Amino acid sequence: MDLGVVAKELCLCAIGCAVIGRLIPRGNLKKYGTSILGVFLLLILFLPVGRIIKQNINVPELQQNPEEKRIDTENLIADTVKKQTEKSLEDALNKAGITFDYVAVDCHIDEDGVINIDHVHISTDEVKRAEKLLAQEFGIGEELCDFNRS
Repeated sequence: MDLGVVAKELCLCAIGCAVIGRLIPRGNLKKYGTSILGVFLLLILFLPVGRIIKQNINVPELQQNPEEKRIDTENLIADTVKKQTEKSLEDALNKAGITFDYVAVDCHIDEDGVINIDHVHISTDEVKRAEKLLAQEFGIGEELCDFNRS
């Protein structure tokens, strides 16, 4: 956008508004006419700002492929489920008095939208008690569990 062209347009509009303002007869019509011309001139002043903003926004970058949106949403859901499951397991282990260093859960969402827990990793010296707790409280069998000694 050429600033010289913008300056010329603004000057011509200002001169045009001044001429039209002089041609409006005196009285109530003059008040309303000059008010309308003032608003018009303000709008004309803001047009270049709108053009600059429009040029700086790259619309295709803002639009996201629907498939990418679905994958992003699924990843967000899987991450939330992972964190909530880890927190629930930690709370249950603490409540049962089982000491542990960390709890980690691996999960994914399949094509049908079902959340699957792939693996549970727990670092503890009380493996038997932890296995029993996971089976009873959460229905997680030992085939999904990986226990590391702390």
